[in-house]
Amino acid sequence: MDNTKIIQEQILLRLGWTEQQYFQFQYETGLKYLEYYLFADPAGQRLLEGQQLFWNWWKKMWEAREQTLLTELGEEVETGLFTDVFNYVHDPLELSCEIKPSKIITHSLADAIK
Repeated sequence: MDNTKIIQEQILLRLGWTEQQYFQFQYETGLKYLEYYLFADPAGQRLLEGQQLFWNWWKKMWEAREQTLLTELGEEVETGLFTDVFNYVHDPLELSCEIKPSKIITHSLADAIK
């Protein structure tokens, strides 16, 4: 089993979520991130939303945050606190200020606009 799947299973177990709930949350958070990151550019939001390159980047960033979350919180944290920290770590408004897509993704957006 690959590391991504192991991380996801640990998160699902800690949150008490199904895979569908998890992936829906990840997708909706990605869309919200785009709204905040490109708040003045709805066309850019829609364009990036349709880019596999963006979603691959988003999932890599997501996995890195979750690996850190699991490492730092350990297994002793109760579910309510874990859920609160999980939601904070994935807050799309905060993330729009902290992480930016790579130049490859932004160039992809620029090329698509041309």
